[in-house]
Amino acid sequence: RKPTRSTPKFATTLKMATPTSFPYTIIDAFSSSPFSGNPAAVIFIEDELKEIFTEDNLRKIAAEFNLSETAFISPTSTRGTYNLRWLTPTEEVNLCGHATLASGFALSLRPELSDIETFKFNTLSGELTTRKLQDGSLELNFPAIMPQEITGSEYAEYEEAIKRSIVGSSPKIKGIFAEEKYLVVEFDESASEQLGDWQVNVEHLVSRALC
Repeated sequence: RKPTRSTPKFATTLKMATPTSFPYTIIDAFSSSPFSGNPAAVIFIEDELKEIFTEDNLRKIAAEFNLSETAFISPTSTRGTYNLRWLTPTEEVNLCGHATLASGFALSLRPELSDIETFKFNTLSGELTTRKLQDGSLELNFPAIMPQEITGSEYAEYEEAIKRSIVGSSPKIKGIFAEEKYLVVEFDESASEQLGDWQVNVEHLVSRALC
């Protein structure tokens, strides 16, 4: 697992004009300057306000922010450990890196948590952590997705679809690996010089339900 580092130094806390107002923070991850990087909204669900954060309201709030992801953090019984969910304007997602970094940074801004170096998050993808480094940046421990090698009768189907998707070339394939929606293809070394010139018809792969 290779950590991803970011220094999101710009944060603005505002209040939303709803029947019940609540604070939120917008963090620009992967950047050291405002209005750049990858923004995410972070909402800390305080115990006294948790009743307003219904499933329906979570989706409405994420849709109103209209950022790629809005992070919702709720405390657990263990100090420094939180439940974390990510919602796009249309759906909940299983994993989001920049919104996790943003969540860790938003928590580090809270004075009562200033002594905590590592925050732990319970998510749909398991436990994730962010750790404060000496230079002020954050280190993110992200889960590794290990694709499985395609063998047997499936291999020919994958191989045919992959070759058909590469326009104007027929490279030699050494191995095919897949996991969930991810597809990894290992080509022969002879294809390295042509790789940058390939045109890949991704829609063809999707139509064959390979990724």
